[in-house]
Amino acid sequence: MVFEYCEGGDLFEMIYKFGRLNETLAAQIFYQIILALNYMHNERVCHRDIKTDNCMFLIDGPNSVIKLIDFGLAIEYSDPSNHPITT
Repeated sequence: MVFEYCEGGDLFEMIYKFGRLNETLAAQIFYQIILALNYMHNERVCHRDIKTDNCMFLIDGPNSVIKLIDFGLAIEYSDPSNHPITT
């Protein structure tokens, strides 16, 4: 297996370390997560375990790219009528 090193830690650690995030930073993080989920859903993959521990920062700093990790509960679905959210 090959893993990408994310030196920035996870979102849970960032919230614990800095406390409340300002609105601008929270919006930037949320936007990246939504983009990742949109991409996955377009590829017919449902993550099913989105949480702060599974959102990693590629570099240490507020302008880092977010990476979603831990696809152990993820599923692939073949058609929209079989989408896990609608069943």
